[in-house]
Amino acid sequence: MEMKIIYRRPVFLFAVFAIFVCSYGIFGHAKREILLDERFLPNWIFHEKMIIKSCVKKQSTLECLRYKNLELALLACEENEECNGLSEVSGDRYFFYELRKGPEIVESETNSWLISCDDENADFTFANPKELEENYPELKKQRVKNSNNECVFFGKYAHMNTILKFDPNLKPKALVSPPACFDEDLIFGIKSFPKDAKNRQILRETWLDPKIWSSLGFKIKVVFIIAQTEEQINLAEEINEKKDLLILDFPETLYNLVYKDISFLRFIENKCLFVDFVFKGDDDILLKTG
Repeated sequence: MEMKIIYRRPVFLFAVFAIFVCSYGIFGHAKREILLDERFLPNWIFHEKMIIKSCVKKQSTLECLRYKNLELALLACEENEECNGLSEVSGDRYFFYELRKGPEIVESETNSWLISCDDENADFTFANPKELEENYPELKKQRVKNSNNECVFFGKYAHMNTILKFDPNLKPKALVSPPACFDEDLIFGIKSFPKDAKNRQILRETWLDPKIWSSLGFKIKVVFIIAQTEEQINLAEEINEKKDLLILDFPETLYNLVYKDISFLRFIENKCLFVDFVFKGDDDILLKTG
């Protein structure tokens, strides 16, 4: 008996297509996993769903440098002084890799690699990030090189860079200091800026008025804590008339706010050791006294 193989063309094409898709899903996925293996990228950090904002430009065009092969992209980045990372970009039928500058990061569905930091020969002026990583393991592998070749935290840990700028060896000194306490039992330390004389005067006339606190059974001392700014402001009249300014010798910055607190505590230790109560605040707050 003669047998004939009979098939319908649409069914056959669908079967071939299904086999192709399954094969690509298995082998293509395996290939992708090999590319993402950390052993393949010993000096890099892989980050899923991240993309670096700025890219390296060609001299003649505005397009980013792109490579279809990850190995070639890695070599090209290592040879390019501007490159601090790679991002994987999806094309219509393929993946390609862009050379990037780090480490400004935003959430994305794009895979990225960043050059990791080498601290072996680093000279840390202030805080040592390696010590931070030892105390907080979640900070490990969260620092990359920026365009200035500095190692910095990025992404959700970017705020940790403020700690790296903190100078633990700074020893603040008072350039102007209020008189010592006499019989006050409550002291107010109010952080202020040199230019905010109006704020200070409003506080003196409202909730920091000694008469208000006297009616409540307290004798108070007020100390306005001020640091240095580039803008030259004449405070001589306020110093002589009010005698409540504690003027310090370091710059007025966010990083140095803690030194205002330290200086206020030292003032208490040296001049107001026997007060019963201490209040610390800012010159832009109001306090209900009644």
